[in-house]
Amino acid sequence: MLRPLAALILLPLLPVADAPRFAVAKGTRLERSLVSTQDFKSRAIRMTIDGEDVSENMGGLEVGYRDEQRIEATDEFVALGPGRPAKLARTFDKLSAKAVQSVSADGESDEEADRERASDLEGQTVVFTWNEDDARFACEFEGGKGDATLLEGLTEDMDLRGFLPGKDVSQGDTWDLEAVAFRGVLDPGGDLKLEVEDPDAEERRSEKLRKIVSENLEGSGKATHAGTREVDGRKLLVISIEADLASEGEAEGEEDIGASSMKVRFEFEGEILWDVAAGHYRRIDLRAKLDLSMKMTQSVDFDGEAHDLVQEFDFDGEWKIEGRVK
Repeated sequence: MLRPLAALILLPLLPVADAPRFAVAKGTRLERSLVSTQDFKSRAIRMTIDGEDVSENMGGLEVGYRDEQRIEATDEFVALGPGRPAKLARTFDKLSAKAVQSVSADGESDEEADRERASDLEGQTVVFTWNEDDARFACEFEGGKGDATLLEGLTEDMDLRGFLPGKDVSQGDTWDLEAVAFRGVLDPGGDLKLEVEDPDAEERRSEKLRKIVSENLEGSGKATHAGTREVDGRKLLVISIEADLASEGEAEGEEDIGASSMKVRFEFEGEILWDVAAGHYRRIDLRAKLDLSMKMTQSVDFDGEAHDLVQEFDFDGEWKIEGRVK
């Protein structure tokens, strides 16, 4: 009798495995809000004209940049498949973004320029349906009518399923993360068509580079079961995140602007709070230190003569991602 009794006493002391899986119930409606903020400042600026370095003539030029994007969406899970939706209706309740660029020289007051971006997807409902033959989601506007170009580049997964272990885990267990999982936080929902009303060449170039950098993301990350935490009366599993990622890309020039290239390194850390009982995440808080370099080349006209202008910028900064689901 002593051995079974001892086993019963010790059993609660053993680590309990948890299963952070995507497992929402059919008909579930989730309200999502996500704020993504980039904030960085130049540490070095170089410029050459026809190969001659003229950086010292720029008067201590400094450039700062801040971009904040806000997403609010409501998802209705119409049908479910294994570990994913089979049919999902997503309403884009609010989509907005604002960029502020500051330029200063020799300690003079900053000159700031800001541009707000909006999306024609705001207020619309898009239905994602799993196509078994193609093993991917097809999407269309609810009711079948709408501008099909707005659907290009949209992605269904805003549930952070790429961060899950795919197995039961206990506190202290770790698992590897692929770089592609982080697209879900750098570009949540895919290409949401957040644009200024009349984009200039600079903005078109930035958008091209942003898409290329997201597509070329490489590196690795690690997730750790970091225990549980009670939030708003719910017991949530804490998934700690670390990652070192990098990307680079080039954008071809246009008639009024030259070619550009970008290299960026992300050092991520933060956490996801997963509701095991409800089968989805409740919160995500990530920070990424940024080390970004840009190079822009173009032909410019001085006094009727064409000259090759090359500008290079090195930036330090931070990217914050904060998301809530209820």
